Amino acid sequence: MVMARSNDDLLRLGYFYPVSPLLTMTPSLRDRSPDVNDLKTHVTLARHAEKIGLDYIFMFDRWETNGPRSRAAGVNNPVVFPMTLAAMMLASTERIGIAPTIHINYFAPVVIARMGANLDALSGGRWAMNAVCGSGFDEGLVPEPARSLGHDERYDLGHEAMDIIKRLWRGERIDHKGKYFEVQGQLIDPLPVQDPHPMIINAGASPTGLDFAAAHADYTFYPGLAGVEKGAEFRRTLDSLVEKHGRRPQDVKLQTSVGLVVRDSLDEAEAVRAELMAAVDLEIVREWAASISSISQTFKDVIDSNDVEAEAELRRMGAGASRMQLFGTAESVAEQLVAMHRDYYVRGIVLDFLVRNPQEVLDFGAKVLPLLREAGVWEHPDVRGNSW
Repeated sequence: MVMARSNDDLLRLGYFYPVSPLLTMTPSLRDRSPDVNDLKTHVTLARHAEKIGLDYIFMFDRWETNGPRSRAAGVNNPVVFPMTLAAMMLASTERIGIAPTIHINYFAPVVIARMGANLDALSGGRWAMNAVCGSGFDEGLVPEPARSLGHDERYDLGHEAMDIIKRLWRGERIDHKGKYFEVQGQLIDPLPVQDPHPMIINAGASPTGLDFAAAHADYTFYPGLAGVEKGAEFRRTLDSLVEKHGRRPQDVKLQTSVGLVVRDSLDEAEAVRAELMAAVDLEIVREWAASISSISQTFKDVIDSNDVEAEAELRRMGAGASRMQLFGTAESVAEQLVAMHRDYYVRGIVLDFLVRNPQEVLDFGAKVLPLLREAGVWEHPDVRGNSW
C-alpha cells in the first residue's frame, strides 16, 4: 500500500528519535538511556512510536561531537547514521514515516537520489529527507567543494543538488553541467512512489536558509521559543519567498520541536525538570555553545539571546532549552500543543522525550494523544490513511 500525502490542517506528530544516548548535556544520566548500539533497541522504539500513532520518526545527524569534553562524556557520542537506521526501521514497521537527516553537501546528488528512491519505493512512500546544507560539526570532514564554501554558497550548492535529485526522482534523463556538479543520464528504477517526490524537511533560519526551504521543503522548522508575534512575521516572510519560487504558501508547512516530560502531577514533572537542570555539565554547555554558534544560524540566534555566562541560562540550555520545553500533566501538555497548532501556525511537532525510557513514548500515547484527538487537532494516521 502506498501511503498517500494529504494537505489537511491537522497536526503531524514526529518522534525526535534518539540516534544518540544523550541530547541533553547531562552525562551522569546516560545510564538511563537506551543502548543505541543495540539493533533491538531501535526495533522496539520504532514499533512503540508506530503503535501509539505517531506520524513519523525524525532523526538528526552529526559527524563530530561538540568537542573533547563532550566526546569523553558521551554527549552526542555515539551517533548512529540515520540512513542506516532508516532502512532497518522501514523494514520493522508498516505505517509510520521515517525522516533521516542527510547532509546534502557530503554526498553526490545521484547517490542521495538513488538511496532515497529505493527507501521510498520499498516502503510504499514512507521515507522523507531532512536536507541539511551545513557542516556536520567538523569542517575537516566536509568534502570538497563544500569545504571551501562559505555559509551562503553552501546553499547555492544545495539548490543545485536538490534540482538534480528531484529531476532524477521524476525519471528524467538529464544532461546537467552546473557550477558544482556534472550529471548525465537517467536514474535506474525503482523511483519514488510519493507524489510529487519524497517529503523534504529543512531547518534553515538564515535568509539564504529560509530561501532554500521556500524552494524545496514541504516542512520547515520554526523556532518555537521565538513567540507568537515573531511566528506571524516568520510565516509572512516565508510565504513571500515560497511565492517567489512559484509555489503556494500552503505547500510549505511549519514544524517545530519540543522537549517534554509528562507526569501525573505538576509536582512530579517539576521534580524531573529540577533533576535534569542539576545534572547539566556546564563546561559541556559552553563547549556546545562555542561549536554550534559557528555553524548554525538557528542555534546562534538562540544562544545570542541568552546570557551564556549566567549559570541558570547555561543549565537551561544544557537541559534542552534551546527548544520549547513542556513539563506537566497530560492535560497541560496537550493544551500547550493545541495552542502551538492554533497560535504558532505549526502543523508539525517533533517530540523529544527528555527522559529516554521507552515507557515515556507509550505513556504519551495513552495519556496525551486521546486529548489531542478530542481537541480536533490530530487524528490517528490509520484513520487518516497517511503518515504525512
